[in-house]
Amino acid sequence: MTNDSLKNKTVSIKEDSYIITTSPHIHSVDSIPRVMYSVVIALVPAMIISILFFGKAAILIYSLSIVSCLVFEAVAQKIMGRPITITDGSVLITGVLLAMNLP
Repeated sequence: MTNDSLKNKTVSIKEDSYIITTSPHIHSVDSIPRVMYSVVIALVPAMIISILFFGKAAILIYSLSIVSCLVFEAVAQKIMGRPITITDGSVLITGVLLAMNLP
């Protein structure tokens, strides 16, 4: 069965009726960039504390990690012929989390 043929089909199992639909089952008004930038905002306090503790080294690691993630993501999307989507925030999260895990 295809996804279209499953849409809004009713299945009866032991006197109960279930409606089968394709995912996602939960809809939200939040967009991907909104969720990604919310995560970045949640990581800002940890970034500030790490910069206070480790100083210029932390700033250098954050900068290099974020910039390299942005560049490599853009290059990879360009090579694959896909639209460049580095502004949605997902690459920024990857760069910040990578920097937090580097020694």
